[in-house]
Amino acid sequence: MQIHEATMADVAAIAKVHVESCRTTYKGLLPNDYLANLTYEQREPRWREILSKSVGHSLVYVAEDNAGMDVA
Repeated sequence: MQIHEATMADVAAIAKVHVESCRTTYKGLLPNDYLANLTYEQREPRWREILSKSVGHSLVYVAEDNAGMDVA
């Protein structure tokens, strides 16, 4: 497993993990329609914004398995 600071090249994978983890974590807590309508494409602009700004001491890291797939 490799861990590195997130870059713009990681945005799509981060958005995917974000959406899938929301669907899993909030299942039964938020309406199913809301969770079903979350999309990776909706989250990508927000992650681009987050990664393009220097926000205090906030850092985003990505963990990849040996196959190069983003896992967290």
